[in-house]
Amino acid sequence: YYINDAGNQITNLARSIEARYFEALGDTSYEMPADGYNGKDIIEIGKDLAVKHPEIKDYSDEERLKTFRQLGVDYEMEKLKKDLSDFNVHFDNWFSETSLYENGAIKNTLSKMKELGYTYEADGATWLRTSDFKDDKGRVLIKKDGNYTYFTPDTAYHYNKIN
Repeated sequence: YYINDAGNQITNLARSIEARYFEALGDTSYEMPADGYNGKDIIEIGKDLAVKHPEIKDYSDEERLKTFRQLGVDYEMEKLKKDLSDFNVHFDNWFSETSLYENGAIKNTLSKMKELGYTYEADGATWLRTSDFKDDKGRVLIKKDGNYTYFTPDTAYHYNKIN
């Protein structure tokens, strides 16, 4: 099971939990992100964490975000595993997208694609020559701002599976 535990969606989840956490502590100065998660479950996670982990409020912004990212993923994974179990679906392997960043797999995959001539630079971005494989156009791997597209860690994941 490929766990999408990296990227903007998880940052939005963490910032949403952060806003609800501080709200539960009586501090409304933390705003819900514009594209945040407003469900009742996020309110409950915030309340639960405020009771169980009041020390998080004293963390640096970076450490707090990292903590809320991990705790948010943990809460969501617990719900997901229960739902899957209710349908009698069980996985032998849980693969974290974050691991692709941490172990260098994305950079290694990008290097391999470049070495094989499958990438090119255009418009300030790095592209994959998917048109060589009958796609209608190339696909961006690294945007102008230096961030990976959603597609990039997926290529590293597939390369990992092939190997």
